[in-house]
Amino acid sequence: MLSGLLEVVLQPVLELVLRVAGYITGYVAVPVFTLGRVLVEPDSKKQVVFPSGGGIKRRDDGVYIMDAELGALFGLVFWLLVGVSIFFYCART
Repeated sequence: MLSGLLEVVLQPVLELVLRVAGYITGYVAVPVFTLGRVLVEPDSKKQVVFPSGGGIKRRDDGVYIMDAELGALFGLVFWLLVGVSIFFYCART
């Protein structure tokens, strides 16, 4: 009973926290690592990417706009790499 209740409550909360953390990280990290060539939606010109575009759209000025979900995935991958790097660094010492 308690296990099911915790799953119903904690799973959506944990998913929301991961999505928000991944999105914020992706929103900041993607432009930094691509030197401003790729931005995560919505960008400064408030452009959005539709799912039929494959997750990336090219603006007229040559800058690419990445879908928010894809940006969140890149943000989570960034934190995964940071965690793995810290693990191996601590295991080495």
